[in-house]
Amino acid sequence: MKLLNIQKEIPDILLDIRYCTTYNFIGEIIDGYIDPVALGTKRIGEAIKSNQFKGKTNGISIKDMGCLSTAKCP
Repeated sequence: MKLLNIQKEIPDILLDIRYCTTYNFIGEIIDGYIDPVALGTKRIGEAIKSNQFKGKTNGISIKDMGCLSTAKCP
C-alpha cells in the first residue's frame, strides 16, 4: 500500500500532530512517531481534499490531529 504525504497533497490543511512531541495525552513521545507527518492512502487523500475544498468555500478548514507513524508504516 502506497502512502501519500497529506500535507503535500493538500498544502492548506492544518496539522496538529503531537505524537512525536511531549505535548500529547501521555506527556512523552510515543514510540515510533519520529516526525509530524500526516500519511494516508490515495483514497483518504482524495476524501480529505474534497472536504477541505468544501470547507474552504464556507470559511473553514480541516485540522488533522492524528496520522500514521512514519516509522511503523510498511
